[in-house]
Amino acid sequence: YAVRTVAVTSAISPQATPNGQHQIVYCDTVGPVYALEVFVMNPDGSHAVQLTDVANNNWQGASWFPTSDALVGALDYRLVRLDLGTDANNDLVVVSTTDLQAGTPFDASFLGSPVVSPDGKHLYVTAQSGDSIAVFSRDADTGALTFVEALFDDTGGINGLWGAYGLAVS
Repeated sequence: YAVRTVAVTSAISPQATPNGQHQIVYCDTVGPVYALEVFVMNPDGSHAVQLTDVANNNWQGASWFPTSDALVGALDYRLVRLDLGTDANNDLVVVSTTDLQAGTPFDASFLGSPVVSPDGKHLYVTAQSGDSIAVFSRDADTGALTFVEALFDDTGGINGLWGAYGLAVS
């Protein structure tokens, strides 16, 4: 569902869809509870639609899937997939939400921004409190994740993951 169409101010971290038709941004909401919400809009910033309403929870970051019809985000301690579609007004809206991390052994404390590989076959996410990066394989048809491994700071010759918050994949 689309929460509302609004004028977005103080937007940060714009990310264009792979097909270039939309972008997402994060914006602090004004109200009784602080929250960092996700908005989708046209590339020129017009027609912003709030996709999340997570009062007292925060999106730590999100990444588009290569198909441009879904994104994965870190919502506090969970990885969540938002499948997008259009409504009668041709607005991009959330048509389903899936918890992608159910049953995985990864310690998801203070997740950073998840990143989907360009081919859509893997997902990577940092955990700040675990000083680690988790690697998941991804089913291209269902989007389901399978935990592959976790890489930890100061283990197995790996150094530099202390407090890791984000990463990039090319």
